[in-house]
Parts: sequence; C-alpha cells; structure tokens
Amino acid sequence: TGKALAETTTVDIVTGADVLEYYAGLATAIEGIQLPLRESSFFYTRREPLGVVAGIGAWNYPIQIALWKSAPALAAGNAMVFKPSEVTPLTAIRLAEIYT
Repeated sequence: TGKALAETTTVDIVTGADVLEYYAGLATAIEGIQLPLRESSFFYTRREPLGVVAGIGAWNYPIQIALWKSAPALAAGNAMVFKPSEVTPLTAIRLAEIYT
C-alpha cells in the first residue's frame, strides 16, 4: 500500500479483521419477523438483498475502508463492485482473493 508496515498491520488489518468478524456474525442473525394481526392471521417481513452495491476506496486506509464497505454489503447478500484507489489496486485484488 505504500504505508509503513507497522501501521498497516496494527490499524488496517486488525480493524479490518474486526469488521469481518462482526458482519460474519451478523449475517446469521439477519431474518424477518412475524407478528400476529388477528386471531387467524399473521404478518411477516422478509429480508432480501438489494442487488449490486458500489464502493469507492481510498489510498490512506485501503484495506480497512474496503472492508468497511464490502463486509456489510456481502453479509446482507448483495453483490459488490469495488473501485480501489489507483494508488493501491493490489489491496482490492488480494481482498477479492480472500473473499473467494
């Protein structure tokens, strides 16, 4: 990324891992709710993905910001199109390898 290795490993990667862990846990909890209306009927909601989500990355925290944008979108079942900073394109490629 062009950043100091110590800063990348202590800030970008650690907080990025926290984001992945949080949204991975949240993905299993996303569900609709069921509410009674009358004696013989009920109402329920169903959570559905929106579709394709777009994200634009930054050069200063490329891994962290990419994870902030992609983890919630993917956990909700959406597809993600991510445009990394032109200065740090390899971080997005590596992140795509991790996701797949």
